[in-house]
Amino acid sequence: MNIAFDMSLMLGSSTDPRLLEGVEKFIHHVKRSNPDDVYHFFYEKTDSRHVSLPDQIRQFIEEHHIHCFHVFDLPGSDQALWRKEWFGKSKVVLYVQHMLSERFVSTSHVRNDSATESSAAYLNFLQSCDLILAASSSVREDAIQYAGAPAEKVKLATEVNYQQDLRKRLAVFTPMTASDSDLNHYIQLVLPALQERYECDVFIGDGYEPHSSLNSEEPAYRIFRHAEFVNRAQLYDDVMFQLGDSTEHKYMVPYVLRYPGIVVLHDLELRKLGLYEVDYYLEKARAIIVHSRRAKKILHDKGFHNVGYIRLPQKLPVMISLVTARNFVFSSFIQSEEHAWVVSAIRMVKRLVDEGNTDIRYVVYGPYAAQAGESLRELVKELGLDNIIEFKACTDRKGYQTALSLSDACIHMFDDHDAASPAAVLDILAYGKAAIVRDSDMIEELPDEVVCKIGSDGQWEEQLYVSMQKLYRDKGLRQQMRQKTRKYISEKHTLPNYIDKFQGIVEDGLFNELDEVFDENGSQAQPEHSNEESSHEAERDSETATEASSHDNHSDQESDSAKASETIARVTTRSVYLTPNRYRRLLLKTGPVSYFSFNLGELPPDCTIERAVMQIQAVTKVLRIHRIKSPWSSRSAVRRRPSIRALPIYKTAAKPKSKRVTRKLFTWECTSLAQSWMQDQLSNHGVYVPRVSALKKPRLHVVISGKFDS
Repeated sequence: MNIAFDMSLMLGSSTDPRLLEGVEKFIHHVKRSNPDDVYHFFYEKTDSRHVSLPDQIRQFIEEHHIHCFHVFDLPGSDQALWRKEWFGKSKVVLYVQHMLSERFVSTSHVRNDSATESSAAYLNFLQSCDLILAASSSVREDAIQYAGAPAEKVKLATEVNYQQDLRKRLAVFTPMTASDSDLNHYIQLVLPALQERYECDVFIGDGYEPHSSLNSEEPAYRIFRHAEFVNRAQLYDDVMFQLGDSTEHKYMVPYVLRYPGIVVLHDLELRKLGLYEVDYYLEKARAIIVHSRRAKKILHDKGFHNVGYIRLPQKLPVMISLVTARNFVFSSFIQSEEHAWVVSAIRMVKRLVDEGNTDIRYVVYGPYAAQAGESLRELVKELGLDNIIEFKACTDRKGYQTALSLSDACIHMFDDHDAASPAAVLDILAYGKAAIVRDSDMIEELPDEVVCKIGSDGQWEEQLYVSMQKLYRDKGLRQQMRQKTRKYISEKHTLPNYIDKFQGIVEDGLFNELDEVFDENGSQAQPEHSNEESSHEAERDSETATEASSHDNHSDQESDSAKASETIARVTTRSVYLTPNRYRRLLLKTGPVSYFSFNLGELPPDCTIERAVMQIQAVTKVLRIHRIKSPWSSRSAVRRRPSIRALPIYKTAAKPKSKRVTRKLFTWECTSLAQSWMQDQLSNHGVYVPRVSALKKPRLHVVISGKFDS
């Protein structure tokens, strides 16, 4: 983070020396508490030949990429003339050392009609600041009571957390209705996590009150009607539109065109919004986020190069072990009125029943299930399956989750036009259920080992039958899939990973972060943020949870897969992110330089490094990386800079070339270096890199192979 301090008043001779000393102590405290940030000092140029003060501030902020600008409340200053808009989107922090009520007592109380224009203007500026830091508790209370500063904005200077208290402001356009759609489920999951990184305000449509389940715990984000955004637009660093094919999203369409922002696009066709050509509405988007590689490819082929793909986040439910002797339940969840494939599933159930498997049940859930056509009911009656097949309405999320937990295997033969289906498949996998799905572009990223994929050729019905028969008879296979599906969700579809990638796309334009580097290794090599707690939960669940139904009569078909499930250690590939174990960033006359290293001892023992890529954000046109020659520590680097090798081990120019020096993400494939560090960790003194960004520390993405406990 680039932090600035206004030092203009420090040059004045009339300022109380005690206040100046307090300012110096405050600056020292900030720098000591945030050693990795970069600090700049602003001095107003009073010579009349120079530009005006507002323009000086704007130029200073642009030149140094200032994120946070500190202003000091000192008597005798002309801050009554200052305006928050001078600082653009930079955060403004006001440091107050003395009682404001005492400062203005000589004029009049500003809440009276006789308040001076200067005092009122100053308090307007104070109230508009993003953060007010008080030197003591009494000063804090005075600022709240006397100056009318919002309590949540006023903090003690010794307790401030810059990363949390100075988050960027994000306007979020999303419906918040009582609907149990996948779109509402998405925002309920993502919004609290976004609020931890951004200061979110939500803008909703008209004609309803926000759904109580989203507001039950007094969320930190505020909710406004969409019409209020026009007068508030300048307050936000960015705006996000959650756009899906639902009439609830229609209100935001005019804003998508008027305010370029981030479009989280759930559907490529928005017919319910009356948008038959979505491309026109995406042309002004600053960034587009999609949840499938297929969607990204389609948009890329149309000329959209600002598209980022992120796997949908999925929350792992808590599983409870049940041992009961009951029927084996196949289930299907109908998302739309197009469910011709259910007819084929019914006929396959008939084949299984005719083979003597009378403990099978098939339940079809969904908003359309209870109103299933007469043709379906007549077919069930004709086949004599009245006691085997049941149609049930399932209109809320709780009922849907209960239905999933009671299923043994799910049949979900959607096609590429059913946009909600990928999310439904993830729900099935999160519950550890075996899923039979149609093989299509929409689920290409799902490994074959976590779903049963059925082709689209003329043999698909026979493939469906074989898959149903195998899952019914083979308890060991179901247990294997239960373990693998929940583990897959816990590693690949975590919420922290989703928010990390969202932030990378929104703030750094990382639309293809590591995609090209790791594509050839397949999905296992994609950079992912593993949710350790969820992963452990998945492992516990797979080791201890018992299938909800027992089918002892099928033991003769289970032996082969049971033996396979006993293998708990096999050679597999994993992706790991490492952050520096030593890091020191120094400001020299020639610019900032960074020394850092990664502790490869954190990797599992006896693993092999297959590939390593270092990710470095730097403000430079040409990145140079040098090896450090001798031992050092983060503390010693301040007193004596570590010695480095004269020639760089790696050098690259930013692409595309630009006259302006901006912050960019550089990736360096450093596999051989990482492997040598792994073999001889005493030689790992790290690297030296000039002009590393202060916003984000470097990371090392390592792909390892070995025998890991499953």
